[in-house]
Amino acid sequence: MKNHKTSKQYLGDWSLFQSWLYDSKLNIQIKCLVNFAEHFYEPLMQFMIGQDIALHLAKNFEIFFTNELLEALDILFNEEFGAHFDDLERE
Repeated sequence: MKNHKTSKQYLGDWSLFQSWLYDSKLNIQIKCLVNFAEHFYEPLMQFMIGQDIALHLAKNFEIFFTNELLEALDILFNEEFGAHFDDLERE
């Protein structure tokens, strides 16, 4: 891209996007958000619109985010993992 006539703003935006793609912590956080949406908001919406008469939500977030927490354990440093775990618990 640098050999073509590309604006500096576009190159800067692309560089930022590329850094997000390779950010392990950000990727785990996004996976947690997607998991949360699929297992919390979707059942909640199904209940609210009457397609499901019983509300089924996970009560234990450690089990709820098992795959993401295992991935975080492999990728993040201890301090980062602890902060990520605490953030999940607070939210």
